[in-house]
Amino acid sequence: ITWVTGVQTCALPIYYIGLKLATRACFDPRAATGLWQRMAAAEGGRGNVDFLSTHPASGKRVEKVTKWAKEMMEEIPEECGPMERQAGEFRKRVGRARW
Repeated sequence: ITWVTGVQTCALPIYYIGLKLATRACFDPRAATGLWQRMAAAEGGRGNVDFLSTHPASGKRVEKVTKWAKEMMEEIPEECGPMERQAGEFRKRVGRARW
């Protein structure tokens, strides 16, 4: 049980660091909330309990990531500018590729 609790304790700071790095790379940190909401929906309600889980409950992840994303909106680098500029350049380079 100690190992599982230790992994959960490490997971949230790792999500925070990843969100911070994504924000610095000009990604909208608010998109992470939707990602974790979709993950929770895919779990079908089975991911709402921390006990004996290797990761925090999805509800807790959504709550934390939403809070952090609001804070990080203030940290988006100025050189990111309007995202349409980057998106336009991306589309030009990759064409109409679908992933």
